[in-house]
Amino acid sequence: MGISATALNDKIKTALSDYNNSSYKYDTESPQHLKIIGDTMKDYFEENTEITYSWSAVMPPPASTPDPVTSFKSTVLFPNFDITPAHSLDDMALFIQAAFAGAIIKHAVGFTVAPGTFLALAPPVLGRSTDTETALLTCISSPVCTWVLTLINPAPLAGSHAAYTGATIKMEIA
Repeated sequence: MGISATALNDKIKTALSDYNNSSYKYDTESPQHLKIIGDTMKDYFEENTEITYSWSAVMPPPASTPDPVTSFKSTVLFPNFDITPAHSLDDMALFIQAAFAGAIIKHAVGFTVAPGTFLALAPPVLGRSTDTETALLTCISSPVCTWVLTLINPAPLAGSHAAYTGATIKMEIA
């Protein structure tokens, strides 16, 4: 499925609307709203982040036969995605960065490879807007989704697949 700012935005709006009995309130003082946004983001990114690793491996000598499998899919889990302590958009960005830095990337069955990580060097740059109708999309959903797609970690992950030994050679996020 892949990451979509519009889809994330719709999920957050629905979650907030459900909490507010179908009346979307812009209450920045309520930590419950931040919890809902954080929980929705966590669920959304766990369900929709598509991670593909390119893979290069061979059987040990003397065979040295290359692994016919050249890529595999991985999933992501967030043990901690808590943005409730945020008091500003800059704080929220830092908590989102921390959630991605602490994420666990689990690999396809049959691959014995160390868990992958995202390369979250800087937090997302969240925007500001006076247009309350599009603020969530333009200030949070779009910047975060765009940022997530840049978190590619170029470090190879060594491991094995059946009798083959090798390493990842590329990480793609969609």
